[in-house]
Amino acid sequence: MMYNPDEVKIKTEQVEMKESQEEQEAQTAFESPETAMAEAEKAVENFKQQGQKELAPLEARAAAEGLVIEEADKTALEGVGQDAEQAKKYFVNVVGGEAHTCINIVNVKVDSAENGNRDQITLSEEEIEEAVAGFIEDLNKCGQQVDQEKVNGLKDWLKKGEDSEAIEDFISSNPQYFRADRLAQIAVSNPEIALRYVKSKPDKDYQDIIGVLAERKEIAQLAIVLGQYKQNEARFENTVKRIEAILSGSDLMKLSNTMKADEGLEERIVDHEDAMKKEKHTTRPLEEYKKNLRISQQSLEQLNNEQLLLIGGGFSPIKKALSEKEIECTVTNIDPIAKGDSSGADITIAKDFFETSVEEGKYKEIWALHSLPTYAFNPEQVRDFYSKSLLTLRENGILRVTPVDKFGDSFGPSMRLSRKPVNEASVEFINRLGQRPDLFELAHFSVEKQKNKMSPGGKKSEMTGVTIKIIGDKNQVEEFLKDYQ
Repeated sequence: MMYNPDEVKIKTEQVEMKESQEEQEAQTAFESPETAMAEAEKAVENFKQQGQKELAPLEARAAAEGLVIEEADKTALEGVGQDAEQAKKYFVNVVGGEAHTCINIVNVKVDSAENGNRDQITLSEEEIEEAVAGFIEDLNKCGQQVDQEKVNGLKDWLKKGEDSEAIEDFISSNPQYFRADRLAQIAVSNPEIALRYVKSKPDKDYQDIIGVLAERKEIAQLAIVLGQYKQNEARFENTVKRIEAILSGSDLMKLSNTMKADEGLEERIVDHEDAMKKEKHTTRPLEEYKKNLRISQQSLEQLNNEQLLLIGGGFSPIKKALSEKEIECTVTNIDPIAKGDSSGADITIAKDFFETSVEEGKYKEIWALHSLPTYAFNPEQVRDFYSKSLLTLRENGILRVTPVDKFGDSFGPSMRLSRKPVNEASVEFINRLGQRPDLFELAHFSVEKQKNKMSPGGKKSEMTGVTIKIIGDKNQVEEFLKDYQ
């Protein structure tokens, strides 16, 4: 039997005899043979009802599971129209004359419009030998007879390399026989191939394509893969970590922006109001602020008759708690989800901090606990947060922030990708402040981070915080900070 790359592309699907738990999880995205057949029958019926004369190419998922379409079923397809005759070709077994439970090679029509921009593919002798050897090994594992004549035909066809499109399709349909760098080469021109690889092949060897795409900075392909995983928290997080180990902060921001554009998503804190209202940390008591921001009793007492600004205070009853301690402090809370009296503050500003005009030199202290810079969307917002906050403090004012690094929380997939550059920007800015001991007094500390819903990992860990006190000349402080706004 001869291969005809002008009409078909060759696709191999392998069902492993022993699958790991991760493989089984990944394969749940694929339909069973029964479901695939039901879908095909439904599609045929729809074509009949609509009077269509063309039959769209059907996925050979049934064949991938070793299911052979009976002749009667094939005959039923003929009534759809003249092109329905081609359906018979979609399920032709070219390895042997009988159905195989482990491996089938099937012919599927090539969509030339989809693949018009493909690069020329020339396989090396080593690649061809590896691919054919892997194919034969899998046949042997399944106890299937190897038709050497047809295997040789496959090898000769790959060596000739006369049709790059058909060869590309063969590689994309048989990723288990090829190296990650070759798979990544094809994924550049056909992003759906990258998705197919990582979705169906979760093993480390095939996950290497993520690393190759990241090294080549193939942002569009990485965005497609992550977009597919956005509903699978564990898989998404593992993939992001792999990418973070390779890409720089600027490239991660490009990837974040690409995902945001593809999703049509504008992630804003205010858009997550309902979810945040349900979180315990939106009503943090004073004692939690004291613990996580390292606020001493003496510092609290010094707030008497002073101004306190909460950034992202939610519905925390800070005003009431201070009054009960006979500390009469004017509390201002800037938080998109805060609503009037329910915020527990004297002044409530239901806006994003970056959209709020705040008087400079006004506040004795500013508290930011699990708000900013944790939920900054990019490095620019991090720098704006620190500069704006410190300029808002009066002489000897104090900014208290926890955490200041190791950000993992996010409101969506694209925001998760900005965590590394945001983290780096926060650490860098604090280091810059530390280089001016004549202007700022810094105190670093660590506290135990408790499990909460907004931190999906759910493990206790240490988080770092910082207390920044202004001790320098006001004009010099302003000059230093305004350079970073």
